[in-house]
Amino acid sequence: MVGVVSVLSPAALLVAAGAATVIGGARLPPLVVVGLVLGIRNFTDPLASAAVGGAGNLNASAALGAWVIGVAALRIAMGRARSPGPWVVSFLSLYFIWFLIGVSANGPDASLVRELVRVLSIFAVFVIAVECRDDEIPPTRLLAVVVATGVVPALTAIATGGSFGEDNSQRASSTFSHPNAAADLFATDLTIAMALALAGTKKVRRYASIACAVLAIGLLASGSLGGIAQALAAALFLLLIGSYSIPAKVGTVVVVIALALAFFISPLGAERLADVRSTTSPSLAASGIITNSLDWRFFNWSQFLTIWHERPLIGWGSGSTASLLSPLGAPPHNDYVRLLVETGLLGAACFGSLIGFGVFRVIKALSVSVGEQRFATQTLLALLLGVGVNSVVGTPTLRTTTMVAMAAAIAAALTPRRKSQVKRTSNFQRVHTVPSEYR
Repeated sequence: MVGVVSVLSPAALLVAAGAATVIGGARLPPLVVVGLVLGIRNFTDPLASAAVGGAGNLNASAALGAWVIGVAALRIAMGRARSPGPWVVSFLSLYFIWFLIGVSANGPDASLVRELVRVLSIFAVFVIAVECRDDEIPPTRLLAVVVATGVVPALTAIATGGSFGEDNSQRASSTFSHPNAAADLFATDLTIAMALALAGTKKVRRYASIACAVLAIGLLASGSLGGIAQALAAALFLLLIGSYSIPAKVGTVVVVIALALAFFISPLGAERLADVRSTTSPSLAASGIITNSLDWRFFNWSQFLTIWHERPLIGWGSGSTASLLSPLGAPPHNDYVRLLVETGLLGAACFGSLIGFGVFRVIKALSVSVGEQRFATQTLLALLLGVGVNSVVGTPTLRTTTMVAMAAAIAAALTPRRKSQVKRTSNFQRVHTVPSEYR
């Protein structure tokens, strides 16, 4: 009996402590919860990155993920947060179907469970971020919290890897598991900071401009061409679609060009460009003739496509390419290949249609929104375009911190459900909001 008590007591204490933290989290303001999750994940990524395998990391990632899921579920039960809408339910239903396909194809592997918890935790953050909007927290404030949580890691990148060394080991990882993981978040936060710097009040523009500088230098220190391409694509989109003054647009273009030149003439930037130029042909690289990181990607994609040919219709299941199916010991480094391998032609069509419908609803909302709502919608579209570009040579959807930031940005673009449809905010003119039917 004593032995049983000695075993159960720590477990009971652990469960009680977990329940207490969930209850405590459910009572915190929603903006605080979003900031906490982003801050914790930004500084614990090496311990819980989806790109790193092992049961220990399953436990580390599941701890925070389960906490966020529990907090979101309790907030819904308490009536503080709204239940997920049809689009979210449809997406999660599809994901769970292909999770079961993954279990059937690969067995109940721990990496599949870890990936399921990770995805659910991202949607849990989305639910809590939507609560921010229902409480009439302005989109600029929600997005400012996202940017603020990325500034310190960017400063760390500058301090630890900003020398632009000729060796790839000098690429700044900051507080993340890999330089590309840092770059994906920096590019996402930089897009938001750039939007705030272009459209906010004088005070907002001042702080956002400082954040832009820090995040841009941190992004360049990571040496990630995919991350840089993401930021450039998003910046160009913002400049094209936004109604900004000519001086603001010209100034932004000058700064972007100056930063890009500073990177590409540095030793690290020159080396990264040399890698791209030294690629002979995708076909040779796919056959195993590898001279640089781009060749390696071509070879990696060919290996994953070979695996996909074994199950072309329904694929290998959601989360299977995160670490379970890794012919070269790494994820596909292409989200489109990843989607095809995990869900097959049928799943790719289902997920693609659902995502396409969501993007269409965002574009439609942009045509009828004004003020802060239009700002948040423009920012979201820029983020979606940037991540889509980065997904060609990387897997930003596997970066939990990046996806949590994206979840907050999506929530910022939604219309509050509970409060008045006409309100005055601190940073923009009077806003006439419209229903967001794509939720």
